[in-house]
Amino acid sequence: MKRVIRIVIVLAFIVWTGIISYDYYLVKNEKNPKFCINSGINEYPDGAVRWCIGLGYKVFNYKRETYNALEFGPFWSQEKHYKN
Repeated sequence: MKRVIRIVIVLAFIVWTGIISYDYYLVKNEKNPKFCINSGINEYPDGAVRWCIGLGYKVFNYKRETYNALEFGPFWSQEKHYKN
């Protein structure tokens, strides 16, 4: 039974790593991630920031006059606030 549990844990870790790697690859190629648990948009007078929370990571897509970027970071990442 312990062996089955270890195999399940290892397989879950491999799948989780694959999901993170795939979304990281998409973001680095300036595409939106596929595995979002939660997502939304924060609007500002000079544009908007789309965000996505994945399995252990966050993605921010900044489309503002002061900053335009697509960023991938750990789950504790916070949105950068740029003043107009």
